[in-house]
Amino acid sequence: MLAGCGLPVYETVQPEASLTVRSETGTPIQGAQVRLNMRAIPSANSAVAVVLTDTDGRASFPEVKEWHTRYPLMMHGTVEYRWTWCVSKAGYQDHDERWSVREFKPYAVVTMKEGSSSGCPDTTSLKARVILTPT
Repeated sequence: MLAGCGLPVYETVQPEASLTVRSETGTPIQGAQVRLNMRAIPSANSAVAVVLTDTDGRASFPEVKEWHTRYPLMMHGTVEYRWTWCVSKAGYQDHDERWSVREFKPYAVVTMKEGSSSGCPDTTSLKARVILTPT
């Protein structure tokens, strides 16, 4: 019976993405912390990638693929990936956006408003996938 047979799938768990961070005047914001949080639903898998923006205000994330076994004919046999962007920088209000895999915009521009930052939500429980700083 095929219902119980697992199929190997090479899945994108982190899409290639680039986020450009600018002030309300359009000036690039260097050193902003950009987090790309991943959550796999219905599983409990999660990960976080953290990048600081460069002098052009850009944070780039490489694509990450992994092999997984899926059971497409069973309830909860497939997985949907969701990502959360969170951007924080002292002197600016935090910026948080959520997308599902069907709505994800891999190349986006974020405009941050001046104000106070409380930082991104705690992600210490997430598995760190990539931690990069601009060169």
